[in-house]
Amino acid sequence: MRWTLDPASGKAERVDIDPLVIDFPQWDGDEVIGAARSHERAFPFDSVGRLDASDPGRPPELFVSDGFMGEPLYAGERHVVACVYKATHTEVVVLERENLAAGPVAVVPGPLLPYGFHGLWVPST
Repeated sequence: MRWTLDPASGKAERVDIDPLVIDFPQWDGDEVIGAARSHERAFPFDSVGRLDASDPGRPPELFVSDGFMGEPLYAGERHVVACVYKATHTEVVVLERENLAAGPVAVVPGPLLPYGFHGLWVPST
């Protein structure tokens, strides 16, 4: 959804852009990624969703995980990274930014991290 706030009038306008429920949005130009709820599953944030804000009618691209999805982050020009929380451990998944639905190009297993673990991608240069 998009909110437009007018401080002069004190009014706010809400416009629904897409029915996809998304949290932790990350913007890059007209593209938005975020933790999403896929339409196939009932629990929140099982996916990473990618929306084209310049074309609201275009269906979102989704990577549907088999766990609870954490905050996705843009990692350079080509990738998105996110934590997938499972019952006993956490996996960091690396996804191709232009093809989320293909699934991870790399999976890094690790210990169970606290839900809500946040991060920031900072290039080395």
